Amino acid sequence: MEYNKNRAVYTYDAVILCSGISRFPYTPSIPNMSKFKGDIMHSSQYKNAAGFSKSQKVLVVGNSSSGLDIAVDLCKRQSQVCFPDFLLLDLLSIIIDRLFEIIC
Repeated sequence: MEYNKNRAVYTYDAVILCSGISRFPYTPSIPNMSKFKGDIMHSSQYKNAAGFSKSQKVLVVGNSSSGLDIAVDLCKRQSQVCFPDFLLLDLLSIIIDRLFEIIC
C-alpha cells in the first residue's frame, strides 16, 4: 500500500469481478479500468486457482457465493487475496451462514 495525495493506493496483479450470475455476467464500469496492467476477469471465466501464482495479489470484487468460493480457492493456493473493506461485514455474515449450514 502506498499513499498518494492522502489516499491509499493498493497494487494488485489481478482483479476478479463477481457480479451478476454466470449466465449473465455483469462487468461494472470502473473509472480507469482500462489502465490496469494486470488481469481482469469475471467470475464466470474463473476455473481454478492454477492460473494464478502463489505470489500474486488478487482483488475479489463481489461478496456473494462465487466471490467467497473463489477467494477460498485462491487462499488454498496461498495467493494474496483481498476483499474491499466495505465488503468484510457482508463476507463475515456469509461465512457464519455457511458454517451453520455445515454444522446443522
